[in-house]
Amino acid sequence: MKATLMFAMLASAAVLTGGEVKIDRYEVLPGNYYKHFGTKLDSDLLPVKDGRTVRKGLLTDGKIRYAPGTGVCYVFWHSKPEDSCVTFSLMLEKPQKIASIQGFGQNLSSMYTVLKASAECGEDEIGMEPAGQIAVPEAERKKRDWQLTIPCGKKAGILKVTVWTGPDHYLNVTEIKLLGESES
Repeated sequence: MKATLMFAMLASAAVLTGGEVKIDRYEVLPGNYYKHFGTKLDSDLLPVKDGRTVRKGLLTDGKIRYAPGTGVCYVFWHSKPEDSCVTFSLMLEKPQKIASIQGFGQNLSSMYTVLKASAECGEDEIGMEPAGQIAVPEAERKKRDWQLTIPCGKKAGILKVTVWTGPDHYLNVTEIKLLGESES
């Protein structure tokens, strides 16, 4: 009950912000995952001939649902709990104050779940510091379309958002939004 109330308060706090902040580009850094299935489910990858991969931009396209397909999806079979995560490194056009970070995803079956999320931020990658974290309430974890809001309240040029699932589960993240805060 306490966690659900806190989750609702954090989600409603996002309404008091200064609008959405544009993400210039991002990288996806999965934890230890079963590579054979992991990359096949990541619909955001666009292979390039020289061996590099490029992101299509699914996390920032404004679309929250991809079912029956997936967004950025990884499988964490035989992984330790601390390795069952995906970190999103988000680069902004310019440093600005971030009120909160919203994450969206879909649980396409009982094998999908989201447990918690955290954020670090800094004006560059050298000076990263913790910005906020949240444990996802049980009721939200069971929803097909889930949403989480991480409080931030700090100025950032780069954010690292990490989302965890449980070991032997899938994690499917479909969208990330940053809500700005008016600087006074």
